[in-house]
Amino acid sequence: MKRRLPWVLGIIGVMVALDQLTKVWAVNNMQRLMDPIEYLGGLFNLRYVENRGAFLSLGNDLAPGLRMVLLNVLPALLLIGMLAYILRNRSLDRLQVIGLSSIVGGGLSNIVDRIAQGYVVDFMHMKGFGLQTGIFNVADLAIVFGMILILPSMIKGEKKAETKPEEAVQEQVDKPEVASDS
Repeated sequence: MKRRLPWVLGIIGVMVALDQLTKVWAVNNMQRLMDPIEYLGGLFNLRYVENRGAFLSLGNDLAPGLRMVLLNVLPALLLIGMLAYILRNRSLDRLQVIGLSSIVGGGLSNIVDRIAQGYVVDFMHMKGFGLQTGIFNVADLAIVFGMILILPSMIKGEKKAETKPEEAVQEQVDKPEVASDS
């Protein structure tokens, strides 16, 4: 992927912009609603929530200082490290770059909310077939999308790591040689 920086910053920018625009829409159109707006027979619904914690409101009850460190400072450092990894690691393929950049964009957008407002706006919820999600936003979708994109390479990497060096040597010994007509 030539000239990676513009692509990475573009993907991050698109993820942040989409998330922030949809949150502005949610604040302007849903904040005062008491009941969720249901679609597809209740399978998907819109429900405004101000989440002061992290995923599934984890950390919601932490002391403000500890919450700031655990939900803003540490994730920001992790995202900076991830951005450096994306820009420096030339062995990443296109899907890995897109996936990791999406994760950075989603994480950054939620941090922006926590710093600017003290909470993250969540407004989408799914339930059906006896299962349901937590209430989430577009930044969360960007993170999940990124994870889906990098998951195959993570699995492939684990399979390579599972092969022991002596097994690789034994595979070479066991392979029959192909005779050449030279």
